[in-house]
Amino acid sequence: MGEKYQAYRSITYPIPDKSWAWNLYGAGLESMGHDGAPEAFSVPEPGDDQLLVRIDSIGVCFSDVKIIQQGGRHPKLYNRDLSVDPTRLGHEVALTVVRAGKNLQGKYHIGQRLAVQPDIYQQGKSTAYGYTIPGGLVQYHLIGEEVLNTDAGACLLPVEDEMGYAESSLLEPWGCVFAAYTQRRRLEPKPGGTMWIVGGDATEFTFSKGGDAPAVIVLSDVPESVKRLVTGTSAKIIERNGVSDYEALSKELTNGAGFDDIVLLNPTSAQTVGQIARHIARRGTCNLVGTAPLDGLVAVDFGRLHYDYIAFLGTNGTDIAGAYGEARNRCELRAGGAAVFVGAGGPMGQMHVQRALEHPDGPKLVIATEISDTRLETLSAMFSPFAEKQGRTILFFNPKTASQSFYDFVMQATQGQGADDVVVSVPVAGLMEEADTVMKPDGMLVLFA
Repeated sequence: MGEKYQAYRSITYPIPDKSWAWNLYGAGLESMGHDGAPEAFSVPEPGDDQLLVRIDSIGVCFSDVKIIQQGGRHPKLYNRDLSVDPTRLGHEVALTVVRAGKNLQGKYHIGQRLAVQPDIYQQGKSTAYGYTIPGGLVQYHLIGEEVLNTDAGACLLPVEDEMGYAESSLLEPWGCVFAAYTQRRRLEPKPGGTMWIVGGDATEFTFSKGGDAPAVIVLSDVPESVKRLVTGTSAKIIERNGVSDYEALSKELTNGAGFDDIVLLNPTSAQTVGQIARHIARRGTCNLVGTAPLDGLVAVDFGRLHYDYIAFLGTNGTDIAGAYGEARNRCELRAGGAAVFVGAGGPMGQMHVQRALEHPDGPKLVIATEISDTRLETLSAMFSPFAEKQGRTILFFNPKTASQSFYDFVMQATQGQGADDVVVSVPVAGLMEEADTVMKPDGMLVLFA
């Protein structure tokens, strides 16, 4: 280990007075820095409850591109005027403690290596590091209560000295991949919440469990059988029939926050479902109950699926409760099944494929799609030998050069059954729609983009 590197690791060099940083002052790449260059800022002394940290490495994520494209309109920037109150990108960081305020010296020490868990919430509101909280595109910066005293406690993770700096920066994207297969959504009616039940016909519906959870149940054009179901609960019952202005109803009854649980009985119009679904509360559910298919695809705000953790559930039975619960809403790849990874050649796509092949109860068949033959060749070199070693089959597909359609390829590979799981790592709505067509009726669609 060289002398300079050892000094870097042990913080035995003089800390500079200035630190270079890339601030973001608006939408567009031209808004990065000042006149296309980083800016020098004074390196501050930490307060009693602050850390001065050095950024050792940083990963650039596609989420950073989204922020550059959208500027203050990004959902996690809440229409902030970045020209006045700039942010700083960079949430995949490895850092080292340079100085610790006196109230933190028993917990943190100079030279301690850490990584940031950037998905930060303060009083239930997302204040993510690298978004709302300025991130790691800087050499040195302060960390205080915004990271150390969050809803989940301190959002810093200890890193072993043996782990490389770049490896440490990959903790966050790997964490995102693993989190994609954990249940992060509420799957039961919210206790004490507000439920809105809409529509239906003469069908005799039941509500075997969960109907007594809401504090308020709003009924719109429901059959008598449903009215009888809910009047036996302790909930306050509100009737609003013939509603056409869903936004006004949400403002009146939820102060615009949205309904915790929406139940649509025998819906037929995809457009209506999409309009009503705009008024799901954060971490809310929308339950489609009925036997008839909708007349088209529902327009869904994918951003809310990601940022607000809303859940779309459904059942083709008459028991409203049949849609809820873990059994109906798995989050893990099906053991021994067929999994399709759309956009598998990018960094995140590769991680998903790797995890699927490494998982002891992972899919038996993995199909990796990519529009670049070069990327497919890289994928094959990386994973074909490993798949064989694991006793799995991996197939590769390029829709731009293949002689058959994506649908036909998947159906042929699965003997006409379709995929158990489809994971889309490309932020293209058309590909997300197409991915839905190759799933089994009980398949799982993961939108990771």
